[in-house]
Amino acid sequence: MSLRHRFKRLTQLGVRWPQFMYEQVCEDGLHGLNSGFQKTGQYGFTGVSRTFVEEMYNPGTPIWEEDWDVLLILDACRVDLMREVVDEYDFLPAADDLETRWSIGSMSLDWMHRTFASKHESHVSETAYVSGNAFTKDDVFEVEPAHLDEVWRYAWDEKVNTICPRSMTDRAIDTWRSPPLGRH
Repeated sequence: MSLRHRFKRLTQLGVRWPQFMYEQVCEDGLHGLNSGFQKTGQYGFTGVSRTFVEEMYNPGTPIWEEDWDVLLILDACRVDLMREVVDEYDFLPAADDLETRWSIGSMSLDWMHRTFASKHESHVSETAYVSGNAFTKDDVFEVEPAHLDEVWRYAWDEKVNTICPRSMTDRAIDTWRSPPLGRH
């Protein structure tokens, strides 16, 4: 069996790294194998370095350390761009009054793992979580929230290739108006 077929067989079994290597080999033959190993080394070093830094020094604030009744997290929202348009919306504070926090995760998946960890069980078990992020499918919860609404599962808009704000807003309001679950 050729190397290409072995990689293909492993990818059919759901192993991700061989898929990457298979694509590299299909694209560039044996040169692809070489570049695949080089990229694997680079990604591995980056991942290990990032994990080390985050575990040893993470300036982020867990959401559970803040006082809130309703928490809206704008994933990947750049505060500099938000400050440029904040004056256009009456319900937002002035640009100078916008508050920001360092995240406890460098990406959404990492944030979910750290936020819904067992050490926060008392908070998580009282929380309703309305999410538009498909990472919720990846077994990210050590502790399940009291209520989980995965809006991305049923409100995905194929035309724009995402979830429209109205769907998220409607689900969040509906969840807030439902019988109290604690922190929403």
